[in-house]
Amino acid sequence: GGAEMSAAMTGPAAELLSEVYREHMPPLMQARLCEKVAVGFLMCLCHKHRVRCPELWQPGARGFTTIIGVGLRALNVCKEIERPEKERIWSRIAAGVRDFLLPGADKVSPESIEDLEAAQFSEQFDIKMVDCITDDLVPLALTDDHVTHLLTTLDQGVMTLQHMPTVPSTQPFVSHRFNFSERCLQALCELSTCQSNEADNSESVAMLAAPIVIRRCGDILEEFVRDESEASVSPLPRARVEQVISSARLLQSLQLSPKVCEHVWDTVAPHFFGGGGGPPAKAAGDPKRLGRSGRRGHLLLLYSPICQCISSNNPMLRDSLRSMLEIIGWESGLCAPHQTIGRVGGGPAPVEPNPKP
Repeated sequence: GGAEMSAAMTGPAAELLSEVYREHMPPLMQARLCEKVAVGFLMCLCHKHRVRCPELWQPGARGFTTIIGVGLRALNVCKEIERPEKERIWSRIAAGVRDFLLPGADKVSPESIEDLEAAQFSEQFDIKMVDCITDDLVPLALTDDHVTHLLTTLDQGVMTLQHMPTVPSTQPFVSHRFNFSERCLQALCELSTCQSNEADNSESVAMLAAPIVIRRCGDILEEFVRDESEASVSPLPRARVEQVISSARLLQSLQLSPKVCEHVWDTVAPHFFGGGGGPPAKAAGDPKRLGRSGRRGHLLLLYSPICQCISSNNPMLRDSLRSMLEIIGWESGLCAPHQTIGRVGGGPAPVEPNPKP
């Protein structure tokens, strides 16, 4: 009875605390209490993995996403809190977000595992937390280390589907959170495109995010080809098929700044070409790796994984891949724009090259 009463009180208490913190506290008080309030909500959140009690953790999710932007803004500009202390608070909050979204196997109690309907509803809170990462945490992050920590959390969120078994499991049901995984991949793409944000760190964020998302999409393509071949007797889980289709479509529409494109080649090429078997180093701005537009060099980099996936049995995937190969042909100067625009798939047409990228 006491536990049920406590859970029932959590929602009203969280709502009241959020309102008081956001609307009635002066910025100095918000800064001083940021850690205590944010971590308190995160502790409620992590009860999701201990007991099946949504009345306890869901108010924590709502409270955290409501106050965190206000609290971190106040913390960042507060002159009464030293920089090392601010960085410690940031690290603790980033770690708490990761523990909620990606708990270790030893942190998940069997009693907390939800049925399919409940898990699908709970996934909405995971997606809102991803939105919080892209809208509040990454733009406000104090250091590149904090940004990298958050981007790694998103990347590992994408990987949850890659780790799902390719054959039916006898283990108790565990949601593989396709929508959560897809939103993590979308978030990485968004952060790679230098979209302006209030902290004006969009380019530095893109330089960190783009190599992660290009490497992850390339791995998804390569692993799908291998797993589809090995599972020829029985089809791969639908979530894996939808993930590779989604990844191909995101790659097809993604455009990076020329500077970010250069950085992706410098950092990701060894991952796909190996220690010394890759293409020769090219000068900065070389159209052979940036392409004619200067914005789709990632497709030239992923040419081999894209070609390998053409053997897939899935027509939607092949359609996206064929469109990407046409774009690669245009970017490489092998065909004119009118030969690719609108012919295959529904992807965006190649943009005209920028003479001064």
